[in-house]
Amino acid sequence: MEFICQPRTFLLLEDASPAMEIAHAVLKSPLNLAKKVVCHLFHGTLSDFRKEIDIIKEFAAGIGRSLELQEYSIASYYATMFAFQQWFHSSYRARQGKVLESILQRILISYTSFQKLPSNPQEIRSLLKNILQINSNLRGDIDVCGVDERNKKVLLVQLRSRDDTGGTTAKTSLVEALQELLRARSADSPYEILYLIGIWDERNIQQRSSTIRKFYQALQDYSSLKLTDFERVGERILIASKTYLQLAYGIKEILKAILEWDPTPQTAILDSVSQLTQKIQNWDDLWLAYAIASIEIQVQTLQGISNVTLLMRKSKELGIDLDHSSWTLLQKSVDEAVWRLIPHWREPGLPVYSPAEQALYLRDLLFLRAIYERHCEKREKERAR
Repeated sequence: MEFICQPRTFLLLEDASPAMEIAHAVLKSPLNLAKKVVCHLFHGTLSDFRKEIDIIKEFAAGIGRSLELQEYSIASYYATMFAFQQWFHSSYRARQGKVLESILQRILISYTSFQKLPSNPQEIRSLLKNILQINSNLRGDIDVCGVDERNKKVLLVQLRSRDDTGGTTAKTSLVEALQELLRARSADSPYEILYLIGIWDERNIQQRSSTIRKFYQALQDYSSLKLTDFERVGERILIASKTYLQLAYGIKEILKAILEWDPTPQTAILDSVSQLTQKIQNWDDLWLAYAIASIEIQVQTLQGISNVTLLMRKSKELGIDLDHSSWTLLQKSVDEAVWRLIPHWREPGLPVYSPAEQALYLRDLLFLRAIYERHCEKREKERAR
């Protein structure tokens, strides 16, 4: 059976590579959450989160009442689902962090020739104050910075996830740090600056004209350029001595702008960076673990069937082992396992109804089993030694 239209990318299962190392570093926290969900799913402990519900939610959210009525499956389902959802979303909110900045920082470290890459706003301000010979204190924050001391080039990046939120203040804030630099930098500093504004989500590019007008209004006191000149900002424009401004929409254009500014560009890295960003943006570990755990709570509570338990039991009875020696062989063993399981799966608990989706659901359960074996079961055995 082939699943060409439903490929999966599991960062917790794929083979090691430089791109994978960066993806793991950037997404370390959400990947750890995915592992925790899978461990609870295969340990059968998703209902344990009910014990962590505080006393306020027992009456404010009706948890206490539902627990009194838990012989009714709907009441039991509510208490378990509410507790799991609260745990998951609280954990996720705490793990989001500044993922976009982290991604770009890792790309600069691994794929460009900038020698100095300060990692926080304080370090960035201190470095810029020194190399640009600035006497006053800088207050504006820069998300990502790279400095090439040999070629006297500076990259300053302001990142936003999208361009359709916030009004004038939000758009103008993107160039506040640039205003400070233009006002305070010394004319004697030999460094050239590219001030790059990157909008990660390119789908709202219709805001581009409005954004450019706000940039022009904010910077017109520091530059002799006209509004029509600012309209070319996607191509990098010189707005003052040794200072360039560029606006890029989408990760491809952001990376293109950075690599064109890199003093020693390496065209071969474009493919590597493309692979990296694909893995960072298109990974299935967390959403699939969360979705299947949520579905299995419903199936177990309302139908009294655990598809995870059935999967593990049938795999044992049929001698189905998964091949962890490589990602390619693991995928092959999972696909073969689906074929072997289908004739023996007679229970009605699968939550999807078409044969194609049932096969996909079993396949996804098997991939989650692989994550469990590699990241939960293996560690438990190591602790027991």
